[in-house]
Amino acid sequence: MKRVTGLKFRQDVDPLGYELDLTQLDDEEKDAIKQHISWYKQRRDLLVNGKFSQLLLIGDDKNIYAWSMRKGPEQVVGFYRKLARPNETLDHYLKLPGLSNKVEYSVNAEVRLQGQVLTELGLRLPYQLNGWN
Repeated sequence: MKRVTGLKFRQDVDPLGYELDLTQLDDEEKDAIKQHISWYKQRRDLLVNGKFSQLLLIGDDKNIYAWSMRKGPEQVVGFYRKLARPNETLDHYLKLPGLSNKVEYSVNAEVRLQGQVLTELGLRLPYQLNGWN
């Protein structure tokens, strides 16, 4: 099970950037790779030909980074945090510029939000596990 977590990290950071001995994987890990390849194939045109934007620039705070790829009505957003910090507030949001205010967008195929909400407020960032939560 520990290796699947490593696979998830590789999938999130580098689409199809596997450096594994596939003969050493169990069935659960192979299924995770199959699902990721399917996800990538569905979004290949967006990931290869979409417009890349840095949402959080690498600057003084090199702990977090965010980017997006957008083509037409589709957008993929990546958010990465190296380390949890003590005493951080739980509510942080990532604004998504350039969306149409009147269009309703699907987030993770589960939640639908207006473009105005995503542009002005943004997506809620994942909680940090920092000893308090």
